Amino acid sequence: MRKRKFYSSKGFTLVEILVIIAVISSLLLVSYLVIPPFFQRARDAERKSDFDRVGKALEEYFDTNGCFPSTLPSCKSEFSFDGVKYFDSMPCDPNDKSEYVFVSPEESCNSWYQMYTNLERTEDPSIVRIRCDEGCGPDCVYNYGISSTNKPLDTCKPPPKLFACGPSRNCLEFADPQRSECPIVFPDDPTCQNACDVKENRCHDESGKKIPGS
Repeated sequence: MRKRKFYSSKGFTLVEILVIIAVISSLLLVSYLVIPPFFQRARDAERKSDFDRVGKALEEYFDTNGCFPSTLPSCKSEFSFDGVKYFDSMPCDPNDKSEYVFVSPEESCNSWYQMYTNLERTEDPSIVRIRCDEGCGPDCVYNYGISSTNKPLDTCKPPPKLFACGPSRNCLEFADPQRSECPIVFPDDPTCQNACDVKENRCHDESGKKIPGS
């Protein structure tokens, strides 16, 4: 008499299921934490590259025409003037394809320009470097921009306090460091980086010192 063979189909145990769930959850968490910042960095890098390219085109435009344009073409449109082509397609914001903000005095011959946008990574060090960490541009709603060399960005951050080493070796706040022939100025640094013991770092006098209450 032939014996019957029995085959058992063993499924996943509860522990194995929990391990699988934990692994999948970890992968989802990692993707949530890593992937969005990666794309944010990429888009911010593209914005900076766009601004660099537009800035160079505007300087070329000025060298040729003696003025900056009053406006820029809409994004994805050609930027050309008097037979000179500067862009086949004007860049757009990489996230929502909107136009970058362009500001000029809107005169017959514009002597300056400004451009603004928002970087997604607000911790980008360039935001602090250009003093846009408290907003800049129209209505203070932007955090990044470029401008012509003769016109600074409109920043909404108060101007820095200027400190320098006085003749008495004290770090003092100055209203006009140039008037006192200060060799080094320390913006927003009331310690002057402890450099006042070095004679070469000290101002000639205190005539440009800030008067309290002024």
